[in-house]
Amino acid sequence: MLLGIDFGTTHTAAVLFDPEGAGAPVPLLFDASPLLLSGVHLTADGQLLTGRDTARNALSDPGRSEPNPKLRVDEGTVLLGDAEVQVHALIAAVLGRVHDEAVRHAGAPVGRTVLTHPASWATHRRDVLLRAAEAAGLPGVTLVPEPVAAAAFHARASGRPLPAGATIAVYDLGGGTFDVSVLRRTDAGWAIVATAGLDDVGGIDLDAALAEHIGRTAGAGDARKWRRLVEPVDAAGRRVLRGFRDDVRGAKEQLSRTTSATVRVPLLEVEAYLSREEFEAVAAPPLTRTADLVGAALRQAGVDPRGLTALYLVGGSSRIPLVATMLHQRFGVAPTLVDEPQLVVAAGSVAAAGTPVIAPPAATFAAPPPPPPAPPGGPAAPVAPAASVPPGQAPPPRRRSVPGAAILVAALVAGLLIWHPWTASRGSDDPTQGDGARATATGNPAAVAGPGGKRTFHVDKDAWFAGFQLHIKDAVYDPADADSALVVSVRATNLAHSDEGVDTAVPFSVRFGSGPYNGRYLGSSLTAPAGSYIDATVAFRITEKVDPATGVVVLGANSQRLAKVPFTGAEGLVALQPQPVLSPAQAEMHQLKFTNVQCTAGAAIPERFRQVSDGERSVHCTYDAEYTGTEIGIEAGHDAFRLVRPDNTEVAPTDSKVASLSGGDSLRGLYVTFVLAAGASGAFKLRMRYRGSYTRVTDQRDVPLTVQPD
Repeated sequence: MLLGIDFGTTHTAAVLFDPEGAGAPVPLLFDASPLLLSGVHLTADGQLLTGRDTARNALSDPGRSEPNPKLRVDEGTVLLGDAEVQVHALIAAVLGRVHDEAVRHAGAPVGRTVLTHPASWATHRRDVLLRAAEAAGLPGVTLVPEPVAAAAFHARASGRPLPAGATIAVYDLGGGTFDVSVLRRTDAGWAIVATAGLDDVGGIDLDAALAEHIGRTAGAGDARKWRRLVEPVDAAGRRVLRGFRDDVRGAKEQLSRTTSATVRVPLLEVEAYLSREEFEAVAAPPLTRTADLVGAALRQAGVDPRGLTALYLVGGSSRIPLVATMLHQRFGVAPTLVDEPQLVVAAGSVAAAGTPVIAPPAATFAAPPPPPPAPPGGPAAPVAPAASVPPGQAPPPRRRSVPGAAILVAALVAGLLIWHPWTASRGSDDPTQGDGARATATGNPAAVAGPGGKRTFHVDKDAWFAGFQLHIKDAVYDPADADSALVVSVRATNLAHSDEGVDTAVPFSVRFGSGPYNGRYLGSSLTAPAGSYIDATVAFRITEKVDPATGVVVLGANSQRLAKVPFTGAEGLVALQPQPVLSPAQAEMHQLKFTNVQCTAGAAIPERFRQVSDGERSVHCTYDAEYTGTEIGIEAGHDAFRLVRPDNTEVAPTDSKVASLSGGDSLRGLYVTFVLAAGASGAFKLRMRYRGSYTRVTDQRDVPLTVQPD
């Protein structure tokens, strides 16, 4: 028997298949469901529980539970209670549960295993998955990218194999994440032409948005009881909240089948009525981000949507009717959806087991011939902005441009160019849950040696530069390859929240104790909307004899503050990670409200994608504003904020999104940035000022914040 497993962020699905028989793959059941919760709980005696046992025990001891091991794949170990547990052991617990159920169902040992993974996962992440599979006792493991498995499922289901040259898109909206991939069928197998994803959009995020909507309506009558519901302090309260969340999720699923649903709100003892129109209004912003990313991936792949052979919907949350409607309206292609899209990847994995994948998962794009490399050493050549797509050439008519700080990485000699066309965006509470998910940067000092002096370094470290979190994944040194002796894979996560931006170049070089070697990007142009990421590969021509273990990636040039990432160890790491200096705060003056005010100290002016100069640091604040008065033109932007030093002198903003509000207006995702000397620290204050139309400042409020030494 062949066992196919789709290890997901929130749920895991698996099938058994007899390659010699004529039947279809058979889904395995866990706790009477084809979906196994991917969470893991560590008991006091050291046992790892899975599935519903995890959810049940998390109510009484949440600190010993990890609900999403897949999101922790980069972290090495996870603290559960007072014990550090290897991430691969958490994943192995889930895979072991699947293996045990497969053996029980089959009544005999499993012969081979097919394990799926996101197309963007590079070597290090796949190694963690393989290590977990080995620990779980899975036999004969083959890895298959998730979009390839989805394509194989639909090809088998249709009974008509896709011909060479067919191009498909796979839209995968799961419980915790979203991924889109563009694939092209070749004579030899599948080529992954483009892939991108969002780590903050999934079914659980839509559940949370719907619950917030209920809080704004049914919960508005008794804010104290609503807070008790959503912020429980004991096991009994957590059980009540779990029941409420289950009811919200059930209502969301019902609204995919009917036009209305109700949710019982405990503590408040009311029934909240929900219409499909209400839910679609709540779901539209995050789903719009997914559609924007589909458009970005198609442009990256150079594919006209009207030339797609098929658009496949995968993942349980893709059943939401608005998904298919939005994609059809946007791209003019009718999406293909099956009854149980959450099982598509698992079922397709066994069909794709023997299908070659032309582009390895770490290579997001099939690269065109690179331009002549820059000579080693010396300054990088100027980077010219890439041309944007003329609006008249963008099909179909209802297409929206890429939201928020889209980054376009061009194949140019001097390095990694990131370009930002802006329209509208929605920020993310944590857009970096993926390769760049760590709050602290760690690395594996060991290098894997290969034939002919080839060495692979699993760098696995983060750095922050000009509004991006860059996760340096792997560095492969091959002295036998004259043109690409060093290839570095990197994930760039766009941290922007706003809809303003300018062009910028991110100088990307590598040093081996001497002058810099400047790289060239391998691939066609890429885009990543605000809150999402792209995977890139940068190649360097190195003609001198170097010790690759001393390699250091350098982000920045000239007088900028430089981020530095060594290939091995943590010594010399300059991550420039933003540090929170103000938790969410608010102030109100004359019916002008500033809410959700949050500030971080760093080295960037993020919404403009600029790095500060050497010897400087920035304080960047985001906020929402609302005006309920009657005056026209209330200022909520540049002149509304000052940063007050410990000596009580004021600092004016270096950058801001200027906003003018009239009665009843509210705006989200506004920002203001201040630049200080690098050594500035201590007890600062953020001063929010009221300034009416054509008048001087008439009122102000101060919120204390503490800036730690740089």
